[in-house]
Amino acid sequence: MYTISMIVFFGIIILVYLIKKEQWEVLYESNSIDKSKLYEQLSYLRANNIRCKIDMLNSRGYSSGVGRSSFEVRNQETVQLKVHKSDYEKAKQLLP
Repeated sequence: MYTISMIVFFGIIILVYLIKKEQWEVLYESNSIDKSKLYEQLSYLRANNIRCKIDMLNSRGYSSGVGRSSFEVRNQETVQLKVHKSDYEKAKQLLP
C-alpha cells in the first residue's frame, strides 16, 4: 500500500512540473557574450506588466587537440528570455 501511494505522489509531482513548464514560451534566445540587450528587454517587459523570466542553459563541450592527451573544456551558455503563455502576443507587439 505504501508503494502505490509513493508512485501516485511522484506521479502528481511530475505532472505539476510538466504543466508549469508548458506555461512559458521562448521569446528570444542568445548565445552571444553580450547579453545586455536581453536584460534590457526583460526590464522593459516587466515595466509593462509582462510576466517574463530568464533561463540560462549550460552545455559543456569537450574538444581535444591533435596530439594532446588532456581535454579542453569550453562552456557554451545559451540565455533564453521566456514569457508567460498568456502574455506572449502582447510581448511580441511591445518588442521590435
